[in-house]
Amino acid sequence: MNAVLTLYRTTIGKKVAMAISGAVYVGWVLFHMLGNLNFHLGPQVLNDYAHKLQDLAPVVWGGRALLLAALVVHVYSAFSLIAHNQKARRTGYQGPMRSQQTNAAAKSMRYGGVALLLFILWHIADLTLGVLGPLHGLVNFYEGAEHGFIRGEVYHDMLLSFGSPISLAIYVGAVAALSLHLFHGVWSAVQTLGFDQASTATLWRSIAAFIAGLVLVGNLSFPLAGFAYALSGVQSQDVITGHGVKYYNARPIAPSSPS
Repeated sequence: MNAVLTLYRTTIGKKVAMAISGAVYVGWVLFHMLGNLNFHLGPQVLNDYAHKLQDLAPVVWGGRALLLAALVVHVYSAFSLIAHNQKARRTGYQGPMRSQQTNAAAKSMRYGGVALLLFILWHIADLTLGVLGPLHGLVNFYEGAEHGFIRGEVYHDMLLSFGSPISLAIYVGAVAALSLHLFHGVWSAVQTLGFDQASTATLWRSIAAFIAGLVLVGNLSFPLAGFAYALSGVQSQDVITGHGVKYYNARPIAPSSPS
């Protein structure tokens, strides 16, 4: 244990901690994206999927604990490295000693990471706690927005969020930032762990680009589809499946009868 703590106190130790905790989040982002792609299969499939997850409460809460621990390690290590670098470069470099490309990547990681941290809080408030109803109600193209957030009706709640141009813009911007962060993060982790050999560097950069591109396309598909569905005039009775157990600023809605 002491050896681990001693290693973590070094710069390379913090970079390794960031690489490992980042890998945890890459896995979660892909799993979360695959689950959300059920949105394209309709309200019944998506809501059934969400409720099956809730039936696995120990697994879900264990995963949340792991994600929280990884987030703390990742953020703390990042700020520690930033503070270390600023201290080391207090007088700055004279002349063009730093690569502009490396500097741009570092800045995108730094500011993109802060933006993603804020987005995580937004995402939890939006689709887990359901407390952003007043904001979504300002401008919303989803007919069922008047019913507000309904816990358990995941498809309806996603339409409520994506039917708002404000919320849609936030999600699109966050997905773009996430994809860029993943590309630089995966490549940085490869370098930290020593996998960037000359013979495999191109392969690893391609893998990083593929993961980032996959996350970009997959995670943009359901916000954009949700906004399109909202514009199409989809009715709340066509998406409410009876899974909801608590209503927020809403009257109960009976799901449409199966045809």
